Amino acid sequence: MFPCLLGAIGGLIANPLDVVKTRWQLQSKMLDTQLHKTHPAVFQPTVHGEAPGRPFSPQVRDRTPFALALRMYKEEGLSVFSRGVVARVLWIAPSVAISMSLYESFKKFVEI
Repeated sequence: MFPCLLGAIGGLIANPLDVVKTRWQLQSKMLDTQLHKTHPAVFQPTVHGEAPGRPFSPQVRDRTPFALALRMYKEEGLSVFSRGVVARVLWIAPSVAISMSLYESFKKFVEI
């Protein structure tokens, strides 16, 4: 029971960071999609076969995750950071409980 509780607390604490990380990744993916539609040549492989890097674009709204989090707070309020918290806790809590229980069992088995 205690490992499950620890997993739930960890999920609650980490959720706001996960929300910001997901938005950061989506912002980048949306930029790639927009650039691919407007400038398909940018995404063509070079002569040597490697993919070119994404060019600098003023379309990126937030340059840092902190700036993104601040904009999210201003536009959507504090509740935006709790989105998906139930799913995250339901995913993390059992995982931590199983991992810690197996670790303790294996530790007792090895000591014998």
